[in-house]
Amino acid sequence: MIYLYFFSILLYSFCLFRLLLGFSKLPVFELNSPKEKTKFTIVIPFRNEEKNLPQLLEKLSDIDYPSDYFEIIFIDDESTDASAEVILQFKEKLNLPVFLLENQRVSASPKKDALNVGIKKAGHDWILTTDADCLPQKNWLKILNAFIQKENPVLVCAPVLYQKGNNILEKFQLFDNFSLQMVTMGSFGLGKPFLANGANFSFKQEAFKKVDGYSGNQHLASGDDIFLLEKMKKTFPGKVKFLKSSKAAVFTFPQKTWKELIHQRIRWSSKTFKQKNFLSLFIGFSVVLTNVLMIFIPLILLYQREIWIYFAGFMSVKFLMDYLMIQRAARFFKLKVSLTSFFLPFFLYSILLLLIIPGSLSGKFSWKERSFTAQK
Repeated sequence: MIYLYFFSILLYSFCLFRLLLGFSKLPVFELNSPKEKTKFTIVIPFRNEEKNLPQLLEKLSDIDYPSDYFEIIFIDDESTDASAEVILQFKEKLNLPVFLLENQRVSASPKKDALNVGIKKAGHDWILTTDADCLPQKNWLKILNAFIQKENPVLVCAPVLYQKGNNILEKFQLFDNFSLQMVTMGSFGLGKPFLANGANFSFKQEAFKKVDGYSGNQHLASGDDIFLLEKMKKTFPGKVKFLKSSKAAVFTFPQKTWKELIHQRIRWSSKTFKQKNFLSLFIGFSVVLTNVLMIFIPLILLYQREIWIYFAGFMSVKFLMDYLMIQRAARFFKLKVSLTSFFLPFFLYSILLLLIIPGSLSGKFSWKERSFTAQK
């Protein structure tokens, strides 16, 4: 048993060191304010978001970019609240091209259907997707335009950051998102990207059509981002990029309950099992193995107290590696994470993972008042 723990922590440390190296290799992009050339269609699917839409609409209206160089398309995915009315009322006050469309369901993935509706209506070269519970920054389009002109990509992933919270649930999600952002940027820095977030995700219409969009994975409820990333990476080598800049980040809100968080993570992890990326599966195996083994430490020590020193070393190495990842991400986003604030989330992660694994394997989860079962 000791050898298994030793093997897992070596594997885990190797993966995290590689990702930290990749993160360091990925250059930070600085806005140099070139002339606006890129035209964007911002596509935003939504379902029952009347509470979040007013803040999003305010942020969109504050974007510093020529109004004739971008348009906003909202797709209503069968909302039962006043979301559509909120958009229509706001549209009357703005001098911006805002469109409101109805989703056309044709597959098992409501979000991909909604995105397809918006993309077909899009009038500009670049598609930029985000969510209705996200808040972009003022220079969102400016920095993306500058990055596109410099790098000439076909797909751009960019950071997503949770709003800073005070309670343990919100802090846990903030720290967990730090780790996800580090893994995403680290994989791009290594030249082997496998993660993306549709809340801050852009691509050329022409490239989207060439890879046949979301076809091939529309039977899966989630994964509009990572499966398109895989297609683009294969079809356009070297043209899939990450915009490493905290100024390009969009902010989103944490889940309000532990139950909602678990269902969200099941939704995310269920699509990961369908990926064909070796690095993703390798890192995923390492993370699951190490965290599951950590859960069993108290049980083993009940019968073999004399080997506590080995487990103390295992826990210490894992804690320091995890903290290093979180701390590096926090520094990138100009935030701070103290050692003491990280203790409880560190232990909670392993427990939460143990709750998520059964749901991930079954593929059953609830989201936006709908129940889903992942298909093969």
